[in-house]
Amino acid sequence: MLWCDYCRMVVVEREPPTTIFGKPFGWVQHGSDLARIQVLREYGGIYLDNDCLVVNEFVGLRKHHCVVSKSSEERHLGNMVLMGTPDCVFLKLYEELYKLDYQRDLWYFNGGELPQYALLDQYPGIAVMADEGVQQGMMYWLWRLDRSVEETRSKWNILHLFYGHKDYTYHDTINYNHTNIRTTHNTFARLARWIYYNHEQPFTE
Repeated sequence: MLWCDYCRMVVVEREPPTTIFGKPFGWVQHGSDLARIQVLREYGGIYLDNDCLVVNEFVGLRKHHCVVSKSSEERHLGNMVLMGTPDCVFLKLYEELYKLDYQRDLWYFNGGELPQYALLDQYPGIAVMADEGVQQGMMYWLWRLDRSVEETRSKWNILHLFYGHKDYTYHDTINYNHTNIRTTHNTFARLARWIYYNHEQPFTE
């Protein structure tokens, strides 16, 4: 019996956006920024970027109507982690901001900056801001330091790995896999061993 025999996940295909409410993209990633909001408004649930790693259950966060992640260094929300119900007011207004003021030339204006000062700062109760590991400083913690799993899990439930940025930011060019995590010395490798092998310390090869 395979694990997938127990899986209740149903993949729903969706056409990607081709414009932002009729306006051409500045970056194609802006289409993803909008699509994640629209999917949550339709189905509700949890959105995570594909380089996010969940290290704790977040049952406590799931009880809230809407949860966004706090990117403290940049002073705006981080849209790589979003949770909400279909009738969530924040998500409705978040999408509306794309209609009202889409700035195609600004990388993160609509994704993080505008919803911060137009919604979260003006209406603090509209969503719960969770201090998760999504800020850019996480790269140093994950790829340069060698901190224990216990310490990492005591601080955060979700980590944004910034996996595509580690090579030019911290000169970490390792293409991590189940073999090289066995002997690599950094926080990410510890987490990977803990998940894959249930063994945190480096193996002696």
